[in-house]
Amino acid sequence: MMHQSRNDLCLLLGSTFLLIVGAGRFSFDERIAGKNTRAE
Repeated sequence: MMHQSRNDLCLLLGSTFLLIVGAGRFSFDERIAGKNTRAE
């Protein structure tokens, strides 16, 4: 049971980090934005 709670905590912390910081240049949003800005 303890390993399940650790796994949940790690997933929660990882998700929180991505919500705050973002995925950066590897994110899907960045690829879409990059294509749109280059086309203009």
